[in-house]
Amino acid sequence: VERGARSVRLLPVWEVETGSLITRRTGRRLAAAGLRGVCGLSTTGGDVLGDVAGPASATTIRQLATQTSGLPRLPVHFNPGDPLDPYADLTEERLLASLADLPPLTSGSHLYSNFGFMLLAVLLTKVGERTYEDLLQERVCVPAGLTATSTVIPSGGALPGYDGLDQVPNWNRLPGSGGVISTLADVARHLRLVLGPSRTTTMAPEGRST
Repeated sequence: VERGARSVRLLPVWEVETGSLITRRTGRRLAAAGLRGVCGLSTTGGDVLGDVAGPASATTIRQLATQTSGLPRLPVHFNPGDPLDPYADLTEERLLASLADLPPLTSGSHLYSNFGFMLLAVLLTKVGERTYEDLLQERVCVPAGLTATSTVIPSGGALPGYDGLDQVPNWNRLPGSGGVISTLADVARHLRLVLGPSRTTTMAPEGRST
């Protein structure tokens, strides 16, 4: 990889924060296979959270996983205290409290939503009474042979990110929209699984076939 006038050799064992690269497929696989017998794709926010779900009471796990819930990209009144680490002060409690501020939702159209994937992670962990890390390992990493992928930050930290040529810190954020650390070797394996001839679609939006 060339950065400015320098070339940097990337090593397979280097650990990186994967952002949305792994997260989207992870959320879909967890929703599709992670909690069989406990909840289904038609389970709603209201089923799990009760009145706390607010306007998302009728939002289904399928809609969250396929980005068709109508939820905005970020929580309402999202106001980061640190622009270099914008999700750092967004706790699960604040995320759920922000549901009450949502306008009426119109589902069906595709709209990429970090808010939706964070809410999906909360619903899956609550209904399954498991941590996101447990679900990630059992339902995604072990079946896919991803041996160095986790939400646990390594003791030495992950490689820093860059904004152009400027180094920036990795973000601290709730599971669902990111926060997955992986080696370059695992990322490459994941991409081969996604793009290879044996790839499968885990689910489709409501009203569409897989």
